[in-house]
Amino acid sequence: MSEPVFGPADADTLKADIEQLKADLASLKDHGKEFGAAKAGEARGLLEEKVHQLQKEIDRVTAEIKKQGEEARAKLERNVHERPLTSLAIAFGVGFIAAKLLR
Repeated sequence: MSEPVFGPADADTLKADIEQLKADLASLKDHGKEFGAAKAGEARGLLEEKVHQLQKEIDRVTAEIKKQGEEARAKLERNVHERPLTSLAIAFGVGFIAAKLLR
């Protein structure tokens, strides 16, 4: 059997193939970067949307708690004005019990 002989034309073809492979790898690398950047941008957009939704929910809950607190304060004020002696007796009783518990 005779062994194949590689000539100068084969070496040139091999060099050209290697250069094409390098170009293809560089192109693939660039596409990978672009794809990664696009996905990162997508993820960032989704995260920002979620943060915005959570902030809106926090604002809503905070407003509701504030409203309930104001309603409770107004109700307490009405009760104190309507029944001052009863309110005073209750405050005294609660203070007395708290003092006994803390001793």
